[in-house]
Amino acid sequence: MAKATVLRLRRGTTAEHTSFTGAQSEVTHNTSTGRLHLHDGTTQGGIPLARLDELPEGGGSGTVTSVDLSAPDGFDVSSEPVTGSGTLTFAFANGYQAFTTAESERLELLDPSKVMQLETTIDYGTLTDA
Repeated sequence: MAKATVLRLRRGTTAEHTSFTGAQSEVTHNTSTGRLHLHDGTTQGGIPLARLDELPEGGGSGTVTSVDLSAPDGFDVSSEPVTGSGTLTFAFANGYQAFTTAESERLELLDPSKVMQLETTIDYGTLTDA
């Protein structure tokens, strides 16, 4: 049976953390808040990390004032930038299109580099007058 390895971190109360400067990249456990603190070697108390239950659900909140989109050759983007509200339109440029996998496989059959070349030599012999 494999022996379990236990990782123990330095620990202390909030008051103890405020007077402690940990080594760079050291992690300590705050027993008052249940948070981990990441230390940089200079900041007293380190940087307290958020607990999972403290993180907001969903994508967060905020305001976006402008959204723009650039696309590679073969695509067109219209209605950009969007400010306030609106829709970005992303479509194939004239002369470009997409293929399904099945269509692509059929097109490969038309690729001249993938067509088997047959070369034959026919010897008609020597022609003589009869």
